[in-house]
Amino acid sequence: EEMTWMIARRDPKNPDALVLAAKGGHNQEMHNQNDVGNFIVHLNGESVIADLGRGRYTKAYFSESRYEHFVCQSLGHSAPIPNGQQQGAGEEFRAELLAHQADDTIDMMSIELKNAYPAEADLQSLKRTVSLHRDTTDGWVELVDDVTFADGAGQLESVLTTFGDVEIHAEEIIITGEQAALKIAFDSNSVTARVEKKEKVDLAEGETDVNLVIFSFAQATQTGQIRLAIYPYSQ
Repeated sequence: EEMTWMIARRDPKNPDALVLAAKGGHNQEMHNQNDVGNFIVHLNGESVIADLGRGRYTKAYFSESRYEHFVCQSLGHSAPIPNGQQQGAGEEFRAELLAHQADDTIDMMSIELKNAYPAEADLQSLKRTVSLHRDTTDGWVELVDDVTFADGAGQLESVLTTFGDVEIHAEEIIITGEQAALKIAFDSNSVTARVEKKEKVDLAEGETDVNLVIFSFAQATQTGQIRLAIYPYSQ
């Protein structure tokens, strides 16, 4: 397949309700960015977990140095980083659709990402499953990254990109945007969370600060999981 997209709404009749958008596909699409597995969580008309969008169009942006631009790299997206490796560019760096479900209770997409990364990532399998659940009033989004490294213990990081403000608590993170906020729960026994600020990212709209929320294994492991439960949040 060429492109794989899932767009799910908590309530299609309510434009302010929770929306999940996620993509598979490959890294040789038109105007490509290395973003296989990227996803967006949108609430009250705002992408709180956001796609950073286009970089500023320059000669370099359309040259062989394209993937030196932060917004074109997989690190500039809400995508996994296995063993410190970013995704490669080209059609061979791709996702495989494993499962899809769409009914009244859930919209779910599961993709295998091992081929999106270079051999240095040492992946036997990297499965990302994203779901929008409708079993609560406001709905919630679940992200599960399951990894098995081929040759021994490794490190997985799952990155969320946001323009919002980030507060880290013991077992949850709050991301506050201009229109909406999200609470993200994680298993603090096996996963740690941190924030890295990228200042003055060169976007089409101008230089903008971006926050990367990075969830990592507490210790290197051969087989492990990072699971995030993402809820609409009101203070």
